[in-house]
Parts: sequence; structure tokens; C-alpha cells
Amino acid sequence: MEREKKTNKERLFEQIEKKARGEKQGVDASRLAEYLGIPRNLASSLLNELAAEGRIRKIKTRPVLFYCDVLEKEERDEENPFHGFIGYDKSLKDQVDKCRLAASYPNRGMPVMILGPSGVGKSLLAEYIYRYAKYKNLIPEDAPFVVLNCADYANNKELLSSILFGYKKGAFTGASETTEGLFQKADKGYLFLDEFHRLPPEGQEKLFRYIDKGVVAKIGDSSQESKVDVRLIFATTEDISTMLDTFIRRVPVMIEIPPFSERTIEERFQIICSLFSQEAETMDCTFRVSSNVINQLLMLDLKGNIGSLKNAVKLCCVGAFCREDGDMVKVSVRDLSDHYRFERGKSQIQYITEAVVIDKDWKPKETARLKVERVQNSLDFGEVWRLLGRFQNHGISQERFRSKVYKMLEGFTGGVMDLSGDEMTEGIYQGAIEKILYYLQNNYGLQYNGTMVTVLSRTLLLFSRDLSYSEEEVEALRKTEELIRRQLYRCYKMSAIFYEMARQTIDYEACPQMIRIFVALYFFCRMDIQNDLSNAVIAAHGHATASSIASMANRMFGQYIFEAFDMPFDIEKKEIVKKVKSYLKRVDTSKGLLLFVDTGSLLDIAKDIQNEVEGDLGIINNITTQMAMEAGERILRREGIHFIVEQVVKNNVTNFTYIKQRKKADAIVVCCITGIGTAIKIRDMLRESFRETEVEVAACEYQELVSKKSQCGVFHKYNVLFVISTIELEIQDAHTLLLNDLVTEKGKHLIEEGLREKYPEKVIRQVMTNIIKGFSMRNIIGQLTILNPDKIILDVEEAVEKIEAVRNTAFSVDLKKMLYIHICIMVERLILEKGRLPQGDESVFEKCHPDFIKSAKNSLSVIESKYNVSVNLRELKLIYELITGKSGGPA
Repeated sequence: MEREKKTNKERLFEQIEKKARGEKQGVDASRLAEYLGIPRNLASSLLNELAAEGRIRKIKTRPVLFYCDVLEKEERDEENPFHGFIGYDKSLKDQVDKCRLAASYPNRGMPVMILGPSGVGKSLLAEYIYRYAKYKNLIPEDAPFVVLNCADYANNKELLSSILFGYKKGAFTGASETTEGLFQKADKGYLFLDEFHRLPPEGQEKLFRYIDKGVVAKIGDSSQESKVDVRLIFATTEDISTMLDTFIRRVPVMIEIPPFSERTIEERFQIICSLFSQEAETMDCTFRVSSNVINQLLMLDLKGNIGSLKNAVKLCCVGAFCREDGDMVKVSVRDLSDHYRFERGKSQIQYITEAVVIDKDWKPKETARLKVERVQNSLDFGEVWRLLGRFQNHGISQERFRSKVYKMLEGFTGGVMDLSGDEMTEGIYQGAIEKILYYLQNNYGLQYNGTMVTVLSRTLLLFSRDLSYSEEEVEALRKTEELIRRQLYRCYKMSAIFYEMARQTIDYEACPQMIRIFVALYFFCRMDIQNDLSNAVIAAHGHATASSIASMANRMFGQYIFEAFDMPFDIEKKEIVKKVKSYLKRVDTSKGLLLFVDTGSLLDIAKDIQNEVEGDLGIINNITTQMAMEAGERILRREGIHFIVEQVVKNNVTNFTYIKQRKKADAIVVCCITGIGTAIKIRDMLRESFRETEVEVAACEYQELVSKKSQCGVFHKYNVLFVISTIELEIQDAHTLLLNDLVTEKGKHLIEEGLREKYPEKVIRQVMTNIIKGFSMRNIIGQLTILNPDKIILDVEEAVEKIEAVRNTAFSVDLKKMLYIHICIMVERLILEKGRLPQGDESVFEKCHPDFIKSAKNSLSVIESKYNVSVNLRELKLIYELITGKSGGPA
């Protein structure tokens, strides 16, 4: 009788408390419902209420499990050391789970190998494993944590053995007393071997005995083995293939930490703030960090990862601290060292829009779990699916459907706006989401405002938490998404684009179905998107021809009217038909279809798709933006397809405009026999020299210039003042100048002659000064991107001297300079083009100059060996032509 007086809710609580505590695991709603003899949906609803009240714990696995509140301490207890490791519940969750399992394994735990590039936090993770083992009472509170950098003993295996295992008195010269090794010192605790890849195979083998048996022996006392209880952690920046297979088999747990640049934006932000917090504690102040500083640090991609980032933060803080006077220290972009700034021209995304205040107690803010769960549960997708079904079967009007969905979303978005959240993380999301909405506005006519940015940012934040769904819930989401795709196609298309762009820009991968459903419904309720319009499609050849016209029209009308299909020029008709049919299967065609194409040959596509269209079908060729604008206006007035086709064709004619070519701009043309790459480097340096003028500097292929001037595009585009070449060159009706002569009287004369009519003497003198400064040999060689100029120049100098000795001649200073420049750039090009075969037939050169080829290869052999390149016949021919001033053919 007493049992009957209790409510089903209380009976459920008693059972879950009893079963969860007894079985040490969660219980699902189906088991509880069956035991108590109540419907499953009732049990599920009551269990959710208990979870919302904080009396039990709900874990969204498959199926959803419920736990007694006294269990799962590890998941709730903020003292768990791993809760301080950034990413423990997000991108590094799998890695942290492996660490917990390794530490919890009986006896000596499981050996762990931590992989990752320098500076990602391998040593820090090792310390967290040690702290976690103490937290779980797996090792004593005073257990040691001993660290050895294997790089210090990489080449001395005997010293390594004595360091690791200790030695007996008299074991070797200098062993004056018996000494304990690191294994004895780390007994009952952890031994962390960093830079493990630096150990030779002999060093790795010395660990086998302990890993297998748990015993060690001092050097000089191998008969007396002692048992120790030491847990092992290894770390390396190298691939494990560099280690012994027999060693790798003894390390069951491999944990890889990604580089800083591959962590999520949210985690990168938290890492940066934690580093500033450490400096705030050291300097006993509070920092107000500019959003520009945070944004630049977020996008750093340095070899040293978090280690290099820490140095950047230290330099920022020191600079600001020395400049500012007070407890609040402002950190601005000027405090960021040039070494850590973006390269010129590299784009920067403004993830953070406001300054961030960070003190020594800074921690990521978290929204209260119960409040979050209530907001999440306010979205009833089962009800959405039911309403969609009625809407599809005409059991409810569009306006009634919109009203009901709006009411449901209003409660959810109101709850979202009430959540305090992590404001800085929200700032990261907001910058990206505003850009996504701007894209949708430009291409699909979506009109957005600040409230929409905030709601969508917080919604993504809300659902970025770890959520798991039962098979029933997943199936319900799938059905709901499919109905939305069919009934609200325009809204769904924009939501799919929204999710994909969020995934790419902010590494967002949570709840794809949930987000696409919510965003589609949100757009449907908030925007005046009319789903009863005729379908309009633009299909055109070209990279973005159709998209450009469609986005212009959609933006002008503030409506998603046109769908765009951009097609490759070589696409077959059957592929176009397939693409259009796929689209028609996803939309309601009862209102008809208006299809614009760009060629008359596609007009007969009608017979291929007519059976896929329920309403009228109209196709118009030679699409223009003007035609799309008129058609869009008529579609919005809900005119019939036949009438629209007639009027668009009738009202659009072809016009033309003619404008005579403007006066050509002055230009200097640069070419180099070694290829366009060198010409571009010289061009870039010359542009800086002529910055006080409007003279353009253009790079051109050498062969293009020597063929026919009339066929060379630069002479049609520019008024060419003169041509600069690295080898003798004659062009009809054009002045030419050797690069060597640029800073001679001849060069000065040509420059003065070309500029005198348009520029004063002062400007001309400045141009000559710029050229002299910029065109030293070292500056040109300094344009190398992967080689060290100081080292390569010495090797090239030696090679050129050998060539001189073989030819029994002394080269002029100008020729030596040209050879130095040419060979330096040649070596870099050969490195970059490794494996590619040289173009052109050099058989004539090979036949005519075998002695030169042999001697030059011998002179360049040191360079070939040192830089691992092969100087081919094409390169030897170029060197020959530079030395002799002749072509490589028969003399």
C-alpha cells in the first residue's frame, strides 16, 4: 500500500538510486519503465524532470543513461586535475580519456608515449597524468615525478645506464660510492623520459627488463635485481617508426597532441588567455589585452607552438608593463614583437571584437549546466515533425504553421538570450557568423540584424557541448530534416550553407542535423521567405557566371528567388540534366519552373526534365542580369510562367557600348634567360625603386620577347621605355639594357631619357639612388626564399673560381656578379623543382660542347653534393651562354 501512495516520479528516483548505486552504471528509461510497468515516454519525461532538478545525472549516450547523483564524481568534481587542461572535454577528449585509462591500470599503470611537435604541451600533459594518479589515490600523495631529457645522454649509453639504474661502488673508474638511479628515485611515482627519440637502440633495449618484469639492477651489480614501482611516460617529436619495433610493442598507449594551429579557435583563445593570466600573476597586475593582439596570436602558426606563443605573450606583457603605470596594464599591437606579426598582405579574421581583461585568477566562464539543459529541452523536434507532416498534407496553412513554429522558437531563443555564457568565446563565434550571414545576404537576399547574429552565435555555443542522442532521437531528427528539405527548401538550403561555412571557419562540428533544422526554421520564421513562388534556376557555363547573376538578383529583391548552377565549359549535356533533375526532386514544382540557360543548344533540355515538373516549364536562353531582374520581379508578382517567358523575351534586346582605348601607361619590361621566376624577383625590386613615379614594371618570358615583338602582350598594353635583360638582347624599335649596366652611365642615360618629360630632376635623382641601394648583388641574392645567402654565396664563389681555372681566364667583375646571381638562383630553383624533367632538347649543345659540359659539371660537383641537386644540360647551357655571350648551338 505504501508503494502505491508514491508518485511515479518518486518511484523512478528510488529505482535509479538503487540500480545505479548497485550496478555502478547508468540505467536507461526503457529498463526503468518496464520494471515499474509505466509507458516509456512517461518514464523519459519524468527522468528529464529529475535531471533538471539536479537529483540525478543525465548522460546523452546511446541510449541515454541516468545516474544517481552520488556517482560519477569524476565528471562533476572540479578538483579533477584534467579540468585545468584546456581541451580536456573538447578536441583533446580522446587523448585525456586514454591518459585516465593508462593511469588507472592496475599495478604500474600502462606506459604512455606522447607524440607531437615541439611546444604543444607534451610535458604539461605528462604532469597532468601524474596529478590525476595522485587525485585518484593510484599513487601516494608524496609520490615523486622525475624527469630525464634523453637528448643529454643520446650518445653515451653507459652514462645513460648509470643515470637510469644507478651504480655500485667500484663499478667503473670514478664510482667512489654506490649511487641510486632515477628508477629508484621515482619509486612509487612517475618517470618522464622526454625527447625519447634521441635514445639509440641500445638505450631503448635497457628499458625492456623493467617494462617486462618490473625489476632493475645497478651497474656493476647485475646479480642483485630490485623491484621498483615506477610508472613510465615517454615523449617524442619524431615518428615512432624511428624507434625499435620491440620497444613500441611494449608501449600500448599512444597519445598525439596536435599543433596549436590545429586546435579549435575556442581552445586557442583559452590558451592565449591562460598565458596572459600566468604573466598577470608574475607581474602582480591585470592586463587589458587589445582584440587586435588576441586575433593576431590566434592565427600564429609557429614551429614552437605554445612554447613560441608563450614567448610572444611574455614580450607583449613586458613591453606594456614597462610602459604603463598602474594596476590595469593595457596591451596593444605595438607591444607585439615584429617577429610574431602577420606577414604583409596575409588576411586576418577578426574573431575577437573587444579588448579582454585578464587577471591572475582568469578562468573560462561556464554556463550553469541545469539552465543549459532546460533551454536545450525547450526545443521539441518531435512537435516540429508533427507540424511539418500536417503542413505537407495541407492539414494546416502556411501562416498557421509559421505561427506555431515561431511560438516554439520564441521560447528557445528567449532562453538562449538569457544565458550569460562565455562572452569572449561568443565574440569569437559572432565575428565568423556575421560574415556568414553577410554572404547569405549577398547571394540569397537574406536580411539580417544584430539580434540574429547574437541568437545564432549563442545557439551554436549551446549545442557545441557534448551531446549524444538515442537511436530514436537520431531517427526523429533525420525525418524532420528530410521534411524541412522538401517543404522549406529555400530556408533549408541557406541553413545547410550556414552550417558548412561555420564548420570551415570556426571548426564547428557539433549537431549538424540539429543546427540545420533550427537555422532553417529560424530563417523561415524571421524572414519574409516566400515558399509558394515559382522555381527559378539559372544554369550557365563558367566558374561563377550563374552564381553572379543569381546573387545580384536575390540581393536586389531581398529574396531567395534564383537557384544557380555553375557548369564547366566541357560538361556534357547528360550531366546538366542529372544536376537539374536532382534539384527538382528536392523542391515543390507545382508552381512551375523557369529555367534560364546561356546557350541555345540547352533549349532542348525541356524534353529531358518535363516529367520532373508538376507545373508549367519555361526555358529561356542567352541569360543576362537584366533578364533575371525582370523575371524576378514578375515571379514575386506571381505571374504565370508562360506570361513571364513571353514578356522577358519581348522586352530584352542586345545593345553595345564602344570606348576608345586610353593612352598607354609607361613601363619598363624585365626578362631573364633563366626563367620568369628570376624576372619577377628583379621586377619586385625595381618597383620599389620607381615608387616616386607612375612607371609600371612588368616581367616577361625571355622567349616571348625574342620571338616577335608584335606578338608580345606587354608592347600592346604599355608604352615600353626600355627592356632590362640578364643577357644580350636585341629588339626592334626598343631600347635594351643589361642588368649589369643598370647602375652605369648607360643605365642612367636611359632612365633620364624616359622620365625627363614627365618628372622633375629631383625625382629622377631619387630613382637612381633607389636603384643603386636596391640592386647590390647581395640584395638580389637575398631574394632567395629557402637558402641562406651567406652560405650559398661562398659555395658559388668556389665553383666560379674552378670554372675560371679550367678555362684559364679571369672573368670580369660584371660577369662574376652575373654568374653569382644566376647560380645561386639556379640552385634554389633545382631544389624546388626536384624530380621535374627539364624542358627542351639540348642534344645539339651536348654534341657541340662536351668539354665545357664535363669541366663545368666537375666545377659544380661540390654544389651538387652539398645541396643534393643535379645540374642538368639546360642549366649548363645557360651558364655557357652567360660566359661566352653566345647561344649553345654550333660555334
